Amino acid sequence: HEYQIQTESTSGAEMLVKTFAKMKSIGNEQVVFCESDYLFSDVLYFISEKGIPVLKIECSEPTLEDLFVKVTDK
Repeated sequence: HEYQIQTESTSGAEMLVKTFAKMKSIGNEQVVFCESDYLFSDVLYFISEKGIPVLKIECSEPTLEDLFVKVTDK
C-alpha cells in the first residue's frame, strides 16, 4: 500500500520527510510513503507526538501496471 498525507502546513510535511528518510514530498504540504518502508502506525504516532495538523490521509492499492513493473523490474 502507498499512503499520501496532506498536512496543514509546509513545516509539518518537512518534519515528516526529515524524520522518515524514504518518505517523499509531492507538494508543499503533501508526502507519500510505502507501507514496505514504514509502518503506518509508526507514522501516525509521530504525527500525534509532534502535534502535526493533518488535513487528509489516503491509502492506495497498487495497480496491475504497478505490480507488473515491480515484478519485471522494468
